[in-house]
Amino acid sequence: MKLFKGFLSIAFIAGGLLLSSCNKDQKVVKNLDEGTWNVTSFKVNNVEQVQSGVSSTYTFENCKVKKEDCGGSATVTITGVGTSSSSFTYKIYEKGTKLNIDFASEDFTDITGATITESDKSTFKFNGTDADGDAVDVTMTK
Repeated sequence: MKLFKGFLSIAFIAGGLLLSSCNKDQKVVKNLDEGTWNVTSFKVNNVEQVQSGVSSTYTFENCKVKKEDCGGSATVTITGVGTSSSSFTYKIYEKGTKLNIDFASEDFTDITGATITESDKSTFKFNGTDADGDAVDVTMTK
């Protein structure tokens, strides 16, 4: 009986840690699902890509992180050139500290294993390496 109680205690602790991790992931998803996010800074290898005449927006869909990857869309507009858009799936994991974005369009570069440095209802920041091996540092605001 004592052994059973020990296993039961371990199961409750492990379950609590799993729920805590999922809750932190879900909190980031909930923060993102608050409308359209404007990219205010997008650095590639420390070179700022956001310039006059260039605008980018992201929209993140709400979902249950433990059931599936979440969806979204991104749009980049360059004055005098045009607009490019793509749908994407994204995943928040490791207690809300990591991000993957997988774009449907080849005009956009996937991001895997990015570190989320700030996430609240008005600011979202992450940095990491994109699929081309370039260092990216992104800031989005509402």
